[in-house]
Amino acid sequence: MPDENIKISVLVPVYNVARFLPRCLDSLAAQSLRDIEILLIDDGSTDDSAAICADYVARDGRFRLLRQENRGLSAVRNRHLEEARGEYLLFVDSDDWVAPDFCEAPWRCARAQDADLVLFGFRHVTEEGEPLPLKGSLPQGPIDRETALRLLLTGPSFSYVWNKLWKKSLFHGLRFPEGRMYEDVAVTYLSVLRAERIVSLPQVLYYYRKRKGSAVSLRTDKAMEDYSVMYGGRYHGLKELGCGSPALETHWAEACLTYAKRRAKDPADPFSLECRKALREMKRIPGGIRRRRRMQILLLRVCPPLFELGCRLRGTRKKQ
Repeated sequence: MPDENIKISVLVPVYNVARFLPRCLDSLAAQSLRDIEILLIDDGSTDDSAAICADYVARDGRFRLLRQENRGLSAVRNRHLEEARGEYLLFVDSDDWVAPDFCEAPWRCARAQDADLVLFGFRHVTEEGEPLPLKGSLPQGPIDRETALRLLLTGPSFSYVWNKLWKKSLFHGLRFPEGRMYEDVAVTYLSVLRAERIVSLPQVLYYYRKRKGSAVSLRTDKAMEDYSVMYGGRYHGLKELGCGSPALETHWAEACLTYAKRRAKDPADPFSLECRKALREMKRIPGGIRRRRRMQILLLRVCPPLFELGCRLRGTRKKQ
């Protein structure tokens, strides 16, 4: 049950991030909205992360620390959903940081507009913390569900769970798929479809650190299997729900091309074949796809052997 004294539960998974953790926790300790809880769950860290968290708990009563054996990010997020006491939820990755009004700005927006969900701006930064160029901006004010899904699928909102303020009830009965990467993809669209009132806030409130060698940037068999399960599941799930929007088809083409480029055509890999078949059989290439990627899709359709050769050469260069 929500605690009336806690407006927002800020949910922070922690695992071996001692190098980056102080900046993240400092930014949360400096929040302008005071009636929050900051729920840290240490997922079996073997570095100094747990000790750093314990220090913040000792100094600031808004911090809570729970510990568990290592079970992975989705398991931590699911425990967060069970333990959170606020009416609204914010997710923060422990190697990122947030603006001082990260909590207050979307919360005031939600209260003023009676919103279940508030999208807000974010900025990518390098591993060293240097800002990267913004990739588009969000509109201002209330938006309908179709617009929210378009922003989720094609940007600049995307499927991330951490650049949105969620009413906790949106996750009732929903859980992140344990043991999978790209876990946000499987859950965010379902939560968006449940929201009765959605507001967009273009203000940049979140700073996402792009780290070299992060799990989702790798091309391991596990990463690509999870990519296929999460993105394929979302596409087919939305189609079954009757959401056949141009944005969905554009995103599906992008996802299929990404997978086809990263994985060789392989009869033992059903998603590899599905992606290539989908790209070949599209009546037209959806709008919104950049020119270079449109050319790559055309190459696959016109001359598949040359497309496959290009992918192999690109993969070889990436490994060097």
